[in-house]
Amino acid sequence: MSKSIYLLRHGQTTFNAQQRLQGHCNSGLTELGKEQASMIGASINQKIGNKKHWAVYCSPLGRAIETAKIIVSVP
Repeated sequence: MSKSIYLLRHGQTTFNAQQRLQGHCNSGLTELGKEQASMIGASINQKIGNKKHWAVYCSPLGRAIETAKIIVSVP
């Protein structure tokens, strides 16, 4: 059984939309960012299927956690 690694970036944040640098500052996802996370979650779900085979790791920053939660919650 081969294994795949997917490296993802968080969805669009409020600061991204304003073209502001955010560094370690927390900026929540925009509606577009939430949609992006949902779409990539659906795409990965279609490729991998059974989520018991998933392992998700993310940065402790809010935008990364929010993105990861959306990705894994896609049915």
